[in-house]
Amino acid sequence: MNARLDRIKRQRTHSICAFVLSTLSISVWADSDFAKSLWRTSDKGACNGHYDVSLLVETQSESVDTDEVEVRADRIELDLKGTSTISGDVSLRLGDLFLATSSLEVDAVDQIFSTVDGMTIFSEDFALYVDATTIEAKARSLQVQGADFVLLNDGYRGKAERLTASDDVAEFEDVSITYCPPEVNSWLLSAGRIRLDRTQNIAVARDVQLSFSRLPTFYVPYLRFPLSGARTTGLLPPNFERNSLRGYELALPIYVNLAPNYDLTLTPRLSSRRNHSLETEFRYLTRVSNSEFHAVFLPSDDEYLDYLATRIDRTPVSTVRSSRRWYVGVQHSFAVNGWVGDVDYSFVSDEDFLRDFGGSIDDLGRVGLWRTAYVSKLGRDYQLLFSSERFEPFRYWGTSVSKLPQIEYRHQFPLYAFNVGFDTHMARYKSVDLVEEFDVERRHGNFFLQLPLQRTWGSVHVEAARAYTWFGLATENQSRHTTNFLLDSKLIIDRMPDRLATLMQSLEPRVVYVRRDSGSQKLPFSYDVGPRAVTMDSIFNPTRVTGYDKLPSVHSIALGLRGSLIDRVARRKLLEMQLAVSAPLESFEYNPRKTPSFGLAVLGSLTDDLQWSVAYFQYFDLAREEANEFRIRYQLDQTRVNGWLRYEKEAATLQSYVDVAVPVAQGWNLYGRWHHDWEHDAHVDSYVGVEFSGCCMEYRLLWHRTIRYEWLQSERIQSRTGLRFELSMKGLTSLGDNVLSIVNRNINSPVLVY
Repeated sequence: MNARLDRIKRQRTHSICAFVLSTLSISVWADSDFAKSLWRTSDKGACNGHYDVSLLVETQSESVDTDEVEVRADRIELDLKGTSTISGDVSLRLGDLFLATSSLEVDAVDQIFSTVDGMTIFSEDFALYVDATTIEAKARSLQVQGADFVLLNDGYRGKAERLTASDDVAEFEDVSITYCPPEVNSWLLSAGRIRLDRTQNIAVARDVQLSFSRLPTFYVPYLRFPLSGARTTGLLPPNFERNSLRGYELALPIYVNLAPNYDLTLTPRLSSRRNHSLETEFRYLTRVSNSEFHAVFLPSDDEYLDYLATRIDRTPVSTVRSSRRWYVGVQHSFAVNGWVGDVDYSFVSDEDFLRDFGGSIDDLGRVGLWRTAYVSKLGRDYQLLFSSERFEPFRYWGTSVSKLPQIEYRHQFPLYAFNVGFDTHMARYKSVDLVEEFDVERRHGNFFLQLPLQRTWGSVHVEAARAYTWFGLATENQSRHTTNFLLDSKLIIDRMPDRLATLMQSLEPRVVYVRRDSGSQKLPFSYDVGPRAVTMDSIFNPTRVTGYDKLPSVHSIALGLRGSLIDRVARRKLLEMQLAVSAPLESFEYNPRKTPSFGLAVLGSLTDDLQWSVAYFQYFDLAREEANEFRIRYQLDQTRVNGWLRYEKEAATLQSYVDVAVPVAQGWNLYGRWHHDWEHDAHVDSYVGVEFSGCCMEYRLLWHRTIRYEWLQSERIQSRTGLRFELSMKGLTSLGDNVLSIVNRNINSPVLVY
């Protein structure tokens, strides 16, 4: 009996789990008195709850040994050579598997269990009621009439008129399934027949129908899909939008499952302006590496040739120039035995391709392509790096620069209370522009000594370094000796006022002294340039790394003060102020008047849900910089407001950003974003949308617009506007665009603390 029931349990579990996994790519409606009897509604409403078998069957407080079988019945008619009958209130328990029926026939010779009086089966994972069933233990198969089931952990429920199953194959007839709670029927997936082949991990469904609120909406005569989260070849949901470059555009992605670790996606895009395209994405994954290949091909784009003919800042377009446009990109990364590598190479047919068809905001301002390859080894106290970089500008956009290759090595080790180390690198550079060409070799070495002290009362960091850099040019050699000294000290003073026992005040004065003698240098180029940064760190540490080539001399002292007021009970910072002033101690060519730098930032938290910050910076670092910024964030449940305004004088940047989401009714939300560039009077990324979220259905409609503008004072302003729709069936799949990926982009950025 034990062996037979064990087979029953295994067969039933496999059949139910396989059935659920096979239907995870569509949606459904089904009503069930059996599911209602197991549903326990929570205090949060009808949409929230869980299935609980204790509502029907008394749960067992202590675990049962799986090797023991517990059988209870009112009457047993035993026939050792024929069919035995167990009747009355029949219940069988094997471990966590429980079976209950009013009558059960057992053929001990052929090991066949059958009932036509209905049977209820429970386990930790599922609950099942069948009208009639036959279980053949020897043949390892079962036949079921009228199955009504609930997946307790996953939340699915459904029905099947007939079910036959063996170890590898299961077939369902007249089956339906849904994720909706009982009496909340939003969608239903039904099929005339579903065949599950676990050896091939494939399910085949026939006569598939999708219904919403009992209204048939979608029908396909044949559907083939994978089991257990696997992938299979087929069509993906289409995408539709309108933009100024292609007019009305329809994308029809096709997924090709080549192997478990690599696949291919082909996406034909049909355009009302006849500049159709084909996109290709190939992915390859191994245990230690990840590779992606992406290509876009437009067979013909005559409208782009017409546009080039109107540009006065470009050379005349030849009549024989092909109208074909394309993009090819390769990305590869790996990590094995402490070695880490990354490769990113791409090619395009023309300088406007990424601005026309790129997928991110970063593509709008592209003037060239960065092609990089890195391989590094990170040890306990050393780092080795091999790299190759090449910047290939588009035509009319500047100078080609390449580092082929660059080799770096850094080693550091403790010596008593000090850190001692050195770093060195060798690189070869080549640049080509419209006027001249440089071919340079650079060798650099740096020895440093650090004394870091960290205590509860504050910290002190002292660092001294001596560097040597040699440049080999075609006509001459140059060398430079550089000395750096840094002293960074900070005190931490905390106190709790007697009258404000729940609050704590913190004061952190800071002094930073820096000096760098850059030596003589007359280089006609500068390959390494750090990004512009208007922050407190740029004031405290003007020797921040901006490259090895043209390093300015620095001799300054910076004074800073950070003060904060903290609510110890709520563990919330109520107010924080940061002040920094940096004064040059010597005059240099780039700052002959010893112009000081100044920064002030204030952060406030009025409540746990509302935070704000405001900052002002003015500093001199080879050029006068001035920046202002204001940020605010409010988040409470489903309501949020994020906004900022930033102005940078030197970069001529003035942008504002507002992101809002507001619930307007039960299940209904409105959201919008307005990201505006005032310098160009154009939207960067804006949208308005509405969302409905029900018990098991979500609808999202989004009007999305981005403005693309070119440099060179072009009169051509490109807009990309789309009406995006997403239908999400909870627990199953989504159809349409991924609207949430647009809505959630950058909304959780914290208030900036300098």
